Amino acid sequence: MKLAITTYNYFGIFDTESHDLQILDEGKGKYFGITWDENFLYATVGVRLNLGEQYGQKKERILVFDKALKRQSDFFESDIGLNNVHQLFDTGETMWVANSGKNRIEIIDKELKTIKHWYPFFFKRNKDINHLNSIFIKDNKLYLLAHNNQKPSIAYEYSYP
Repeated sequence: MKLAITTYNYFGIFDTESHDLQILDEGKGKYFGITWDENFLYATVGVRLNLGEQYGQKKERILVFDKALKRQSDFFESDIGLNNVHQLFDTGETMWVANSGKNRIEIIDKELKTIKHWYPFFFKRNKDINHLNSIFIKDNKLYLLAHNNQKPSIAYEYSYP
C-alpha cells in the first residue's frame, strides 16, 4: 500500500511494503492537507514562521500533482487568503478546505476556480477561534471537527448538500 503523507518538511509517498519514501515536494514550509480526484493529487503547503511573524503574512498554497506524481502549477496562482490550512476534501466538482486561521471553510469550484466562504459557527471571524481541523462528507452528511484552541474538541454534523 502507498500512503500520501505530509510533514513540517516535505510531502511524499510512503510504500508500506518496501518502506521506500518518494519525496514529491520539500523545503517550502509546513505541508498539511491532502486530497485527490480522478486526475490529480492535492496538498497544501503553509509557511514556516520566523520569530515575530504571524500566520497570514506569507501565502499558503494548494500544490497539484498529476497521476505520475509530477508537480504541476499551484491550484491558484494568486494569494486566496489561506491561513493555517488543515484538511482538504474533494467531492469531484468542489474542494473543501479547512482554513483554520480564518475560522472558515473554503468551498472551491474546481472548474470555475471560484471560492465561497462558509463560516460554520454562526459568526464571521477571520481569526482562529475554533481551529477547524477535519472535514468529511458521506451519505448526505458533512462532518467537521474543531479543536477549539485549548478547549474540548467538538465534532459537528451537517446535512449535505
